Amino acid sequence: MTSLVSRPWLVSAVVKPLSKNSMSLALHLSSNLILNTQIFKMLHFLLALSSLPYILPMLVGCESINHHAIDLIPSSELHCKKWDSPLPSRLNVANPDYDVSPTIPQMEPFKNGFLKSNCSRNPLDIDPEPFCIFLNTKVNQGMGIVIISKKSVFEASLPKLDFSTELPVPSTIKIVKMPEKGGAGAVASQDLKRGQTVGKVRAVALFPHDQSLWGNEFGKRFYRQAIELLPHRTQDVIASLHATGMEETKEEFIANALKQNTFGTHLNPASPIVYTALVLEPAVRFNHDCRPNVGYYIDHDTQSIHMTAFRQILAGEELTISYRASELTRKMRQDSLSANYGFQCSCSHCQMSSEEGKKSDGRVLRLLQLQNIHSTGVEWLSIEEVTELIKICERENLPYSMINANYIAAQVYNAHGRTQEASDFAKKAKRDGLMYVGPMWKDLEEAQILIDSPQKHNSYLNIIVDDEI
Repeated sequence: MTSLVSRPWLVSAVVKPLSKNSMSLALHLSSNLILNTQIFKMLHFLLALSSLPYILPMLVGCESINHHAIDLIPSSELHCKKWDSPLPSRLNVANPDYDVSPTIPQMEPFKNGFLKSNCSRNPLDIDPEPFCIFLNTKVNQGMGIVIISKKSVFEASLPKLDFSTELPVPSTIKIVKMPEKGGAGAVASQDLKRGQTVGKVRAVALFPHDQSLWGNEFGKRFYRQAIELLPHRTQDVIASLHATGMEETKEEFIANALKQNTFGTHLNPASPIVYTALVLEPAVRFNHDCRPNVGYYIDHDTQSIHMTAFRQILAGEELTISYRASELTRKMRQDSLSANYGFQCSCSHCQMSSEEGKKSDGRVLRLLQLQNIHSTGVEWLSIEEVTELIKICERENLPYSMINANYIAAQVYNAHGRTQEASDFAKKAKRDGLMYVGPMWKDLEEAQILIDSPQKHNSYLNIIVDDEI
């Protein structure tokens, strides 16, 4: 299933472009004139979407590096300890505000093992229904899960939420000290094949994301109260997370830690409310790379992050994810990472020379241009353009865009009546779509038609060739 932020820049809606020969020259020229503007808007759209909650690997780790024990044994001796960091958390500084234990409200049994407490209406919410805190301490190997939601939304979500299966501690991940990256990171504990599952980790907290409603003092206090209902060992891990280092109250720390350590998700896909999912170790240790070797998506039913190897990874190699859309230019990626996370990216892709960086940006912009031509439906891409699109994805190492490119190629070849090639490209798109986006990949049904019966897909023979008129 695709997370809201899993890769929303994959614009591959099923389209049925008009025949090139049916388009007037004026329309064709007009579309070209606005193309650069559309690409510019798309870049900023990608940036905005990829600025939604993402994981940030923390500047902390466990001295024992024994995550099997940490996750399975509820012992205070196995809590993660904070490491020294160039960006110290203000929680390391004595502050009486942090030592005040709020009064925990009386909780009442709800449904499916959850308890309910403290329903309060957000003063900025036009909907009169209050938000409530729901807690289940029996899941996540005893780490628990806490959810802030309106009762009606939570009740509607319960039939699909499945926390019945405990997720095993990933044996493929090892946490190590990385002082050069501010503290810690994750490495592969064994060789991994392309497409192999790296790990699955369930969230410990699900909170509404809308900053217009939750960025105020009410929201910060509500977040704090919810976090403080979790088991102590879960709170200890959360307290070791990195925020901005400028917090003066616990409410500020929790609010900022959530901004920098969460993924976007939905509690109920039918509800318009966007949620953030706080996922802890080992996923929280993954550092950023503009060309990462691990992809991920959020399964909304289990509220767990599924991490998969983009390529072959050797034992001891660092495991990385991308905090921003890889389909952004280098400057946009670096500026956004610096502004939102406080570091200057030094990955190999960002270390390219100025000349090579410009060439890479040019290829990315060309990729967006080709995707835009297809998605608008103004005209079909040519076979040559589809080939170019796929080569760009390969050259730039863009696995998510490659899913889209293969799906586009399947439609284009099918439009030319080349059904076998269409089916082959659709198979590649389906394979990687399920692998990296999950079973809720939005183009799965259409791709399956292209695989099984390409003649029944609406793209079949949709192009009128010049000499056929």
